[in-house]
Amino acid sequence: MMGLSREEKDSLEAIIIRIYGNEHSLISVKPRYNEYTVSAVEDALNAAVNCNSDIKDLLTSLIGGYRHLAKNWLRRNLRAIEKALDSERVKLNGFACRVVGLSKWKSEIIQTTYR
Repeated sequence: MMGLSREEKDSLEAIIIRIYGNEHSLISVKPRYNEYTVSAVEDALNAAVNCNSDIKDLLTSLIGGYRHLAKNWLRRNLRAIEKALDSERVKLNGFACRVVGLSKWKSEIIQTTYR
């Protein structure tokens, strides 16, 4: 397994902040972000697609069709997704989406940093 570069960790952190806010428990483990962390964030984004049309539109436009995503799509697109989220094109305002759809992945993301 190949570790993440500093740039990949920075992009992943920016995506996590955009999804969860400045959640200390997620940001403090940044030095330990790894491929498992990318996979867990990927799963969280996949779950968000089901409750947030902006996320679905973003992934469709950046990757060329959400339905055709293969596993590990996030690592190949970290920087593009970070930029798109920073551009304010995507809003994660839905309370149900944040609480139900995304919060269940928070613990998983943290746990990946101990693998």
